[in-house]
Amino acid sequence: MLHLTHKALSAQTQNYLNARQADIDSKTPFDIKAKRAGRLWDSKTGPKAGIRAFTEIKTTLISMCIGVEICNYCEQSEASDIEHILPKSLFPEQAFRWTNYLLACKKCNTTHKLDAMYIFDPANSVNTIWVDRGTEPTTTDFAFIQPRLEDPMEWMQLSFTDFLFYARPPHAPGTRGFVKVERTLEILELNNRPNLVKYRTEAFGNYKRLLKEYVAVKKATTHQELEDAVAGDPAVNHHGSFVSEQQRILDAIKNSIRTGEHFTVWREMIRQQSILPNLIQQLFTQAPEALAW
Repeated sequence: MLHLTHKALSAQTQNYLNARQADIDSKTPFDIKAKRAGRLWDSKTGPKAGIRAFTEIKTTLISMCIGVEICNYCEQSEASDIEHILPKSLFPEQAFRWTNYLLACKKCNTTHKLDAMYIFDPANSVNTIWVDRGTEPTTTDFAFIQPRLEDPMEWMQLSFTDFLFYARPPHAPGTRGFVKVERTLEILELNNRPNLVKYRTEAFGNYKRLLKEYVAVKKATTHQELEDAVAGDPAVNHHGSFVSEQQRILDAIKNSIRTGEHFTVWREMIRQQSILPNLIQQLFTQAPEALAW
C-alpha cells in the first residue's frame, strides 16, 4: 500500500470538481445526497468539460504512481480505475474531492474494496462498526488508512519472515492505530491473497539482485567489468565513454528499483536493514546513496 505524493490539478479542473461537489453538498437528506453523488459520478464525462477534467485527473494519478500504473493498494497489478478511498455511496461529501482519489486495479477496486468501510463509533474510541451501503455513517472517524493523506508505512510494517503486514509500534494491540491497520488489511485483504505474498517474496529477491548489480557496476573499472556486473543486460557500449556508460547503467538500475512492483518491500529493506542478512547490510554500506531512494 503506497503513500502518494500530492500533485495539484489545474484551476479549471479543480473548479469542475468543486462545482459538482457543491451540488451534492446542497442536497438533503443523506439518501438524496448519496444518489446525487452516484448520478453525477456516472455522468462525469458527459459534458466536454468533464472529459477534459477527468482526462487530466487520470493523467495526474498515473504520474503519481510509483511505476507504470501500478495499483496503489496491492502494488502488483495494472491500475486502471479511479478509486474513491472513502466510498462515494457512504460519504457523498467526498465524491468529487481530489484527495479522495487514487488509481487501483480492478481486482482491488471491485472485488475487495467496493463500498467497504469501517468507522470508529463513537468517534475517538477504539470500537469500530461496519457501515452498510445506504446507511448514513454515524461518524467520520475512519478506520482505514488513507494513502493520499497518510503514509501507510507509519502505520504498518512488512515482516521479512512471512512477508505479511502488521501494525508497527507504537500501534500496539488495543490502540486505535492497531485497529485501523487491522481494518485496512481486512478490507483490502493484503495478507490473505497468496499471490501477493508470493510476489512480495519475489520482489525481495529482485531488489537484492538489483542492489548487488548496482554495487558491482559502481566498483567496475572497465567496460568488460560493467558487462560482467549486469550479465549483459543492459547491453554495454564498449566504444562509448566508460564513465558515461557506468553512469547510464547505474541510473537504469536505480530507476528499476524506484519504479518496481511492491516498492514497499524496498522501503522496508532500507528501514529494517539492521536485521537483514550481513550481505545486504554490506551492500547498503557500499552504496549509501541507495538509502535515499
